[in-house]
Amino acid sequence: MTFAGATHEGMVRTNNEDAFICQNIWDEQHVLCVAIDGLGGYEGGEIAAGIAKDTIISYLNENRMGDSLDLLKQAVTQANNDIVTHQSQTPDCNRMGCVLTAGLFDLEAGRLNVAHVGDSRLYQWYEGTLRKLTHDHSLVGYREDAGMLTEEEAMNHPQRNVVERILGDKVHHLEDKGFIEAAIFPLNDGMRFIFCSDGLTDMITAGEISLIVQNHLDDLEGCVNALIKSACDHGGKDNVTVVMSCYCNDASTATIIEEQRQPAEDDTHKVVPPVFRGAETEKPQEETEERPQQSTTDATVASTAGEDVPEEPDPNQETEEPKRRFSWRTVLWLAMALAACLAALYGGYRLGYRSQYLDLDRQIAERDSTIVKLQDSIRHLEQEKYDQSVKLDSLNNTTNSGIQ
Repeated sequence: MTFAGATHEGMVRTNNEDAFICQNIWDEQHVLCVAIDGLGGYEGGEIAAGIAKDTIISYLNENRMGDSLDLLKQAVTQANNDIVTHQSQTPDCNRMGCVLTAGLFDLEAGRLNVAHVGDSRLYQWYEGTLRKLTHDHSLVGYREDAGMLTEEEAMNHPQRNVVERILGDKVHHLEDKGFIEAAIFPLNDGMRFIFCSDGLTDMITAGEISLIVQNHLDDLEGCVNALIKSACDHGGKDNVTVVMSCYCNDASTATIIEEQRQPAEDDTHKVVPPVFRGAETEKPQEETEERPQQSTTDATVASTAGEDVPEEPDPNQETEEPKRRFSWRTVLWLAMALAACLAALYGGYRLGYRSQYLDLDRQIAERDSTIVKLQDSIRHLEQEKYDQSVKLDSLNNTTNSGIQ
């Protein structure tokens, strides 16, 4: 494996809060690549990035026994807690933090272990196709992954840099959900990997990144410098950090690289969206043993507890839509359904109320009619009584006159 890395303060900032790691760890069969983006401005972003860099290297050097992905996650967790400790001891740095994307290459096992927090990124370039392997842990990033925003809209969004996961927000434990996004990917001959801060991806598109890689297949260090230069030429509004690695498995690599330099007509710079699957994913070693001849796009993925991680799509199958969250259409339909239910309930209530009101009016009218009839009957009886009384008086008078 060959690797190279560089960082630049950009065209606007006067200090560089980024850091990176690009070296062998333990032995020649293990390579550690990390892109770290410091946060907090003059309140210590570069200190947080430096702590993360030193802690990850020292932790891995001191701990080798165990699964390489678990060790990488432990190193990132320890880096987070060291930053929190420094915050408590240094009041001026109480708002510092960083984000990072870390990769530990295990060449013997033929796999890449990834631990990711924040909005730095990891790309895979293979056979003319650039593929984003990580997810931006931000509202804008979620909306972009869900297809609610285009890449250009996300790049220019005013809340682009509002991040939901960082190193330094609080003490974390290895088993904490919603902190580290972890994954495992297989290595195929000729694969290139790009670890970068958002200073690169906020300035140039994935298509431009792919084109630059395509034009520097035989010069990894030159490719790193060309990517950074392109970001600066487009404005360089933030620090720019790029770490690249190239996996070469056998002597046929030269032939493969030569073929890669002949781009396909339409698909050369296509960006393939990530596909997600849940925690029920099989263990990566078992899947590799069952399918030793799998292609590059049959990615082996390990997931953290409660964490969705990306899997490369089968080129012979249709790419599934991301399942991480609802789209705006789903939210709209749910809102319309809720409004319809509320309208139906209100209409039913009004209908019942009106029915009861009409029944009450009818009952009152019937009672009023009965009262009127009774009153008429009483007046009729009183009239008859009066008539009878008059007749009786007349009869009495007549009788009295005859007697006299």
